[in-house]
Amino acid sequence: MWSWRTRLMHPENPAPQGFRSLAAPVYRGSTTLFGRAAEIRDTWNHDEAAYTYGSYGTPTTLELAARVCELDGGRRGFVTPGGQSALVLVYLAFLGSGDHVLVPESVYGPSRAFADRVLRRCGVDVEYYDPLEGTAIEERIRPATRLVWCESPGSITMEVQDVPAIAEMLPGFEAVAWYGIVAPPNTPKAVIDKINADVNEALRDPDVQGRLKNLTAEIFGGSVDQTAKYMREEVSRWSDVIKAANIKIE
Repeated sequence: MWSWRTRLMHPENPAPQGFRSLAAPVYRGSTTLFGRAAEIRDTWNHDEAAYTYGSYGTPTTLELAARVCELDGGRRGFVTPGGQSALVLVYLAFLGSGDHVLVPESVYGPSRAFADRVLRRCGVDVEYYDPLEGTAIEERIRPATRLVWCESPGSITMEVQDVPAIAEMLPGFEAVAWYGIVAPPNTPKAVIDKINADVNEALRDPDVQGRLKNLTAEIFGGSVDQTAKYMREEVSRWSDVIKAANIKIE
């Protein structure tokens, strides 16, 4: 006979399934149940395991993040315990030892404190700039600059930054991973055109689109000529960056 402790963990009389509500229920608790020990994962990646530990996310927090993300037209949302933790998440995601970050003088006080007391201790070069500098910020950009922080309106003093003008001063700061299909030289054009048509048809499939969007991938497709042109531009772009930065294979 099972003890009462076992019954608490493995009840034989669960509530009926199928209840639906307009409001997501509030899930309280840190323990997550797995069907088998082999399924246990200690990961934040919800694509690998949706639920592993309460502080990693519950249906309540993940649905909130997904709904806000959808309303804002974003790819994915991430819920943090508070504003400061959200700011720290951005800092730590982009910066490491030896990197340079530009932060406006009007930045939120706790954000400045984190930059001064933690980032600098971790070897990050923190530089403050006038929030109204606009395009003049170009003179502050270095090869090691990894993040330009904008806060508009500024905390307390309420300066409104010209974010588009600042963004225009950061050429080449967008780096994306892309995937394409290539064929050996001298492959017959008819074969290439057939592959291209089949790939584009597959990318229009709702199931394929759903899977790719879950991976935060943008779907482009297109013609053979468009793909070849894009590849040439990428090769030229990154060749210049590699030469300018004197990057070598070690």
